Amino acid sequence: MVATEIEYLHSVCRSIFDLWQEVVATVWDGIKLLDTGTKKRQLKHSYAGMLFSSNKSRTTQELVDWFGIPPPLAECYTRSTTFFTDLREFRDRILHQGGEPPPIFDDESGFLVSAARVPFRGLDIWRPEERHPNDLVPLLPVLNYAIYRTLAICDEFGQTIEGIFQLPPPIVPNFWLQLRGYFDEVLVSALEDIDARLHPRSASNAT
Repeated sequence: MVATEIEYLHSVCRSIFDLWQEVVATVWDGIKLLDTGTKKRQLKHSYAGMLFSSNKSRTTQELVDWFGIPPPLAECYTRSTTFFTDLREFRDRILHQGGEPPPIFDDESGFLVSAARVPFRGLDIWRPEERHPNDLVPLLPVLNYAIYRTLAICDEFGQTIEGIFQLPPPIVPNFWLQLRGYFDEVLVSALEDIDARLHPRSASNAT
């Protein structure tokens, strides 16, 4: 059951990138560049299609030259390359290649995985007291990290677009969308926990 949830979570995170790319591409279609010398091309509707060309990751300058997008927007793509690559490879290995999630161990403190089998490169988000023999570490922070980075990348895109383009006025001014559900408290707690792990100094200063 835990393995199934891991597969589902990573699949949803991976799908969000393509859904978000549809939004970015649609916004870009409606943008009129002030610099008439810049050749504006239609963006890919696949996030992977933006990041890679012939299975090779595009650089910031290549994105600027090929699509005509401003450098700050191109940097949003390149900064996300490592995380997206790890997420996609993990998801594809399970769904398309018949692979399995890393072994999951059940402990009194919760579910554990080997730190060496975590799908994200260079991830060190566990506190010293959480580490177990044989380099086993809690699973939950890894799942929190996948959610956190997915939302953070989309948020970075949104802020960048608002900062460099003059967008049309709001369709419904002063409209706020508020979500309410039994899972909200758990989600907020998960995001706060991983934020504190990734930015321990800022978390300690806040307290």
